[in-house]
Amino acid sequence: MKSDKYFSKLSSYDNLDIAWKQIKTAQNVYYKNYYRQLFMAYDFASEQNIESLSIRLKGRSYEPSNVLKFYLPKPSGLHRPITFLHLDDLIVYQAIVSVLASKFKAQRKEVENISVFSNILNSDDKKPLFFFRKWQEGYARFKRKIKDYFDNGNVWASHFDLAAYYDTIDHSILIHQISPKNIYEDFIELMKKCLNCWSTHTTNRLSHGIPQGPISSAFIAEIYFLPIDRKIVKNLKYVRYVDDIKIFGKSEEEVQEGIIFLEHECKERGLIPQSKKFSIIKCNTLEDAIGKEQSLSSEEKDKLQKDPKETFLMFKNAFDSDNNVLDISKVRYILKSSGKNDDILHFVSNIIKRYPDLVDEFSSFFINYLNDLTSLKYFIPNVYNILYHINMLRVNIGK
Repeated sequence: MKSDKYFSKLSSYDNLDIAWKQIKTAQNVYYKNYYRQLFMAYDFASEQNIESLSIRLKGRSYEPSNVLKFYLPKPSGLHRPITFLHLDDLIVYQAIVSVLASKFKAQRKEVENISVFSNILNSDDKKPLFFFRKWQEGYARFKRKIKDYFDNGNVWASHFDLAAYYDTIDHSILIHQISPKNIYEDFIELMKKCLNCWSTHTTNRLSHGIPQGPISSAFIAEIYFLPIDRKIVKNLKYVRYVDDIKIFGKSEEEVQEGIIFLEHECKERGLIPQSKKFSIIKCNTLEDAIGKEQSLSSEEKDKLQKDPKETFLMFKNAFDSDNNVLDISKVRYILKSSGKNDDILHFVSNIIKRYPDLVDEFSSFFINYLNDLTSLKYFIPNVYNILYHINMLRVNIGK
């Protein structure tokens, strides 16, 4: 059966195989941990499983499965949805996104590491199994770009946030962006069917929203915002990391005009600005310009580099007696910056299940102990299990 070129690439064994490997090497450790046993079982016969999936796609017998969706508590008291797909569906989703990555590669290059610093595609041919570059690299460049703006006198800044970004991505607008003339009918038809099925766990199919959790959704979200990125970067002093958007200027009026321009562009794509989080400030320090992640004073940062005990006390004091976060920005900053700290390790091992919203930061901190698996096994088994899984994934890809 003859197919369009996008569908042919999507359904090929090689594309599905690389998609499976990219899922295993992704940095969304918390999400993957739910699949740990499934991943191991699938790997025993991965060649046969992927070949079967390729045959079903080419023969048009593949159908996306319904999803499981859970709602996890956020520090605000609201809930964040997390969506679990069937393992075959995860692979198909990543295979779809691999095709889109090639299609939009040139357009993304216009903004990557210039104004957009999140979910940067891996262009290293020696490491094809990694879909994205390490998020730490992009976030460091994000902060350096802010420093450049600030150092050049752009001391007025605004933080611009979107409400429920993943949930408001419109399938029709996305599909038109991918194929304005509806050229790739087979590819588009499969993508529409999948997104409609995966947007909700109920029988009422939605025409908007993408599942939260898979790395594939992270790139879909980047593509959806790409037309705005390309237009804004030509007109504004603008940086974006996922949906964390900042506009800079040398005057309050310049920033205000930029925000209005950005707001109109977002609304044209059906996105909803967070009006309650909007403000324009004059930044007296670089920390003001960077915003909430830089929540430590200069004195505290000095202690962070020199005194592990003081670092732990700062970390512990960010929690009250009932283990509710008082200063979540400080918690995140310390987890990302402290390196090894056994006191923090013991503390985190006791509270990890209560803070799913911090799991990415917890996982990054645990990686400091990747070479201490044997000793960890005996006194912090839940941390050991996470690190063992990370280590097994790295062994599987020959890292």
